[in-house]
Amino acid sequence: MTIVAATLVDLVKNLKAFAGILIVIYYSFAILGIEIFHDSIKYTASNDTGLGLVYECGSFQQLNYWANNFDDFAASLVVLWDIMVVNNWSVFLKAYAEAKTEWSYLYFIVWWLFSVVIVMQLFTALIIENFIMKWDKSGSRRSRGNSDFEESHHFMSVHDMFRESLQEPTEDEIMLQISNNHYLQEATLGWGVGT
Repeated sequence: MTIVAATLVDLVKNLKAFAGILIVIYYSFAILGIEIFHDSIKYTASNDTGLGLVYECGSFQQLNYWANNFDDFAASLVVLWDIMVVNNWSVFLKAYAEAKTEWSYLYFIVWWLFSVVIVMQLFTALIIENFIMKWDKSGSRRSRGNSDFEESHHFMSVHDMFRESLQEPTEDEIMLQISNNHYLQEATLGWGVGT
């Protein structure tokens, strides 16, 4: 638990640079979204006003997502957040493609790639790397305290943690399992029938 607590404390220190990068990416895409999609979604009264408009179930209009637009900076941040957490992203993509052009998909896909695939993966890697580093440091401190030669030169990492309990099967055991596999037997019988 001390390693986990130390990882969380160090994570707060290391998040300053990461948060700066995230702010720059959000700011850039929000400004670009405002330039591209400003005033592209117009509010239309719903069918409870008596106008007789019926919206497709699950559409931008039926879900009343009118406030989720690129008309101002705060609203564009909300739309980018919704796309990043994949909250009804298809609704936004379809609405903006209908309002502007099919090329609107490109903006939202590039945003998703940057925010989820790159930035969130970097965030996860930052947490894991910080934990592994703490684990390795604690392992080397424990081994320095012992006078036994073998233990003092043993450096345990997260990758080596479960290595002792790993038992690899022999080639004979693998071949036996393959030959006894029900699905593989059916597949080889099926191949033999067609030839």
